[in-house]
Amino acid sequence: MATPITGDMASTVPVKQQQGVTLHNMPQVGYRDISDASHPINQSNLSGKRLGALVIAVDEGNISTGRMSLMIAHGSGPTDGWSPLVSRFISEPQYQPVYSDIDSVSV
Repeated sequence: MATPITGDMASTVPVKQQQGVTLHNMPQVGYRDISDASHPINQSNLSGKRLGALVIAVDEGNISTGRMSLMIAHGSGPTDGWSPLVSRFISEPQYQPVYSDIDSVSV
């Protein structure tokens, strides 16, 4: 069997699947502040608020156990609303990350 100039044929070389991660750091704002039209989060010239903008709304007093919602903006105006895309109480993490193979982690 002839081998291509570049080496092994693609059908005979196992390809490891790559996984990508994109982290989007959302601004954190209190539920009280997100409903205040005069708060900087609702001022597009200060926050960049526009249609489709995303923020995390949290209960200020108990961030580790209170409500947390991913909110999307309906527009750029100070009185344009926000709707929750995901909302839940965070009494404990849904998924707790653990190392699957401690030997493969270098310190």
